[in-house]
Amino acid sequence: MKIKIVIYTCGTLGLAFIVFGGMNIGYSVKSCTLLALTGVFLGLVAAPEISPKDFKHPTAWQIFFCIAGFLVAAFTLSSPPMGYILAILLGGVVGYLAPDWIKHINFP
Repeated sequence: MKIKIVIYTCGTLGLAFIVFGGMNIGYSVKSCTLLALTGVFLGLVAAPEISPKDFKHPTAWQIFFCIAGFLVAAFTLSSPPMGYILAILLGGVVGYLAPDWIKHINFP
């Protein structure tokens, strides 16, 4: 059941980010890829909040995927080494606080 929730949230948010974000920044391959990745990582972080009974350790799940998302952003921006360290630290904090901020997002 967990895999269905993850696929649903990642697919829905990835597509929604492409459609609505593309209206603002265009529909180039690069922008669509970045928008889709943003939606997918947000979906991975939101999945434990949508179906909490399917996840044994939701906080660890959210911290891991927030750090992964921040590291992808650092890589995409060609950050120096300090950018990767900052991505890990900020990803950990944002992931730990995910249950507090994720409930304020209206999902489609």
